[in-house]
Amino acid sequence: MCRGSGMFNPTKIWRRWHRRVIVTQKRHDVVTALAASSLPPLVMARGHRIGEVAELPLVVSDGLESVQKTKQAVEALNKLGCGPELQKVLDSKRLHAGQGKARNRRFRMRLGPLVIYKEDNGISRAMRSIPGVVTACVDSLNLLRLAPGGSIGRFIIWTEGAFKQASEIYGTEKGGAPLKKGYNLPRVLKRKELRKQSSEKGTAAYDQLQKKKKARVEASKAHNKTQKKGDLTFYKTLMAAFEAKAAEGKVVKKADEAEEE
Repeated sequence: MCRGSGMFNPTKIWRRWHRRVIVTQKRHDVVTALAASSLPPLVMARGHRIGEVAELPLVVSDGLESVQKTKQAVEALNKLGCGPELQKVLDSKRLHAGQGKARNRRFRMRLGPLVIYKEDNGISRAMRSIPGVVTACVDSLNLLRLAPGGSIGRFIIWTEGAFKQASEIYGTEKGGAPLKKGYNLPRVLKRKELRKQSSEKGTAAYDQLQKKKKARVEASKAHNKTQKKGDLTFYKTLMAAFEAKAAEGKVVKKADEAEEE
């Protein structure tokens, strides 16, 4: 037996790694993650330390985009109240469990704030050395950065230009998106209104719900006609023949008993 040879059933490069997702759905996911980042309960539930942050969404001047040194970037973040968040990231450094230690993933660390800018005048180079801090351009936002692990509520720091540009890219409730043709934000519908519309008789939503329910029942009945014995025509004919033969046998038996007596 050969020791140290290739692994059994290795991962194939022709596996279907990716899935096709509708463009509108991806845009809805991005704007949902952006909206959740402005709600303190969701941001705190994700584990971010925002007790000293003035407000959410946190928007700063465009001067942050021109920061050149990491030392200046750390000072700016501390002034914004992000000190506990940065310290949380440093304290969370742990050895990776399992064989990841030997596969270029030796340490694990929590994520810190996401800094979104419009013009990169040195901010990306200044921020990239700070543990847990990630930078992104507003023109190319990545959903995996906005909602890591599929959980919304990432702590985001905006520059003023990026915040204004986001409204131009994704639009507002009053109008469509100027830079994304044909895209409109999801319409806001309160849960109370939805419950009221779907439960009141006479409303279009209630009638449509009942119609779908009735159609589903009828389709189930139509399918079961070929499955249930009681609805099969040949089964009824066969059972009638058996019953007739059994009745004939009873008559013959009674006649034989009468002759014997």
